[in-house]
Amino acid sequence: MAHCERILNEVAGLEALASSHNEQLMGEIRLASPIGLAQNMLFDAVQSFCKIHPNVTIEFVVSDSHAQLVDERIDIALRFTEQPDEALIARRLMSISSVICASPEYLSSADPIAQPSQLTKHNCLIHLAHDKWRFIEDQTLTTVNVCGNFKANDVGVLVKAALHHKGIVNLPCDLANELLASKQLIQVLPRYGLPKIPLWAVYLSRSYQRPVVRAFIDFLCEHWQRDIDVFQ
Repeated sequence: MAHCERILNEVAGLEALASSHNEQLMGEIRLASPIGLAQNMLFDAVQSFCKIHPNVTIEFVVSDSHAQLVDERIDIALRFTEQPDEALIARRLMSISSVICASPEYLSSADPIAQPSQLTKHNCLIHLAHDKWRFIEDQTLTTVNVCGNFKANDVGVLVKAALHHKGIVNLPCDLANELLASKQLIQVLPRYGLPKIPLWAVYLSRSYQRPVVRAFIDFLCEHWQRDIDVFQ
């Protein structure tokens, strides 16, 4: 395995050297991303990047499981995590706020919810990676072990379930804001904050990073910082 990594790094180094002589970025980026991220804000960012650099090809590897960077030949993996793998190089791109919400129809027929602990009496729509919901009030962190009869590894499926009045969902604001504005969903527990979710770009090596890969990570940071209100 170590021998293979060394060969891959040497090849990447040669590609980086060759690309550095070209002003126009070109090449392929193999990009791993969670499903919901790829379908929404990442897709828009990639479209914008490719308009600027038409000779760049982006190859998506979409899964809510963490991709194996060496085995799957991943250039960049985007991950929501509090602490990236220490064996990888990581760059923090942004932090995304979340909101607890449900359809007006569900809330009209359910028991009132005044505090996080009461969520245990409700049907919560659960992402398979997040069955513990955390809340902040007066700088105090509270964790609730939610439960429900509908679970998925794709946030888009959970959105559809919420819109069909199946329960309460925890959504990132880039997905929730439009639904809240249109009153299709209603915020639950608005006086409680939720910890922001850090989003990282992780990759294998800084030494042999190709210019196109470095440029794409820089672009994501700048692009999303301009639209930061979308994620709050």
